[in-house]
Amino acid sequence: MPAPTWTVPPAAECVTTKGYDVPLSRTSPGITTLGPGKYVFSSLEVDHNAAIVRLEGTASDTIEIYLTGGAAATDDPSLWIKKGVFKPAYGGTFSEGLPTVKIYNAGKLQLESGPTLIGTPSGGAPKLQYFSSYTSDLSDSSDLGVVLDSNVDFYGAIYAPGAAVEINSHARIYGGVSGKAVFVDSNAKIHYDEDLADVSTDSSPGSRFTVDVLRAIR
Repeated sequence: MPAPTWTVPPAAECVTTKGYDVPLSRTSPGITTLGPGKYVFSSLEVDHNAAIVRLEGTASDTIEIYLTGGAAATDDPSLWIKKGVFKPAYGGTFSEGLPTVKIYNAGKLQLESGPTLIGTPSGGAPKLQYFSSYTSDLSDSSDLGVVLDSNVDFYGAIYAPGAAVEINSHARIYGGVSGKAVFVDSNAKIHYDEDLADVSTDSSPGSRFTVDVLRAIR
């Protein structure tokens, strides 16, 4: 699978009300709203049961988040949701739909047991697309580019072709996941969203979320 590529946009092209190429950390109760447009942060952290990051817009809107930090194996995850909610949200009426959110991360992703909710069941997996250029050293079992801890609910698509991915017990993915190596623990569930087959990713004109072989277990 080809590595995803992107160019970090300059500040002049971005929404900078939350800063530019700085950490965005939400560790107290409350709602943080990111509207349509492009954002650049060095890292993004959510760490409170009552912390909510709303990615707000309509079906005609796109929200792009670029994370520049955490590319070294010894760095902390640059997208780190420890507790709380991080999801697309309605910026208008229900009939106007949800925005498409694209996250481009040079570093690692960690979703902890929280309780943590990433994405939303309302719009399906295509509404939250995560791309990672992180490359794991598979000879080092601790070098994980994507970690979903136990009991995490994730609605979206993960495309991290260079990363080792660990999905722990009772974690649930509603969408899809692509990695260099994917480790799935007991009672973890991956429910493929067939709408992802129609999504063209930025790394190629064809979808990278298409299943090559599908086996139904009844």
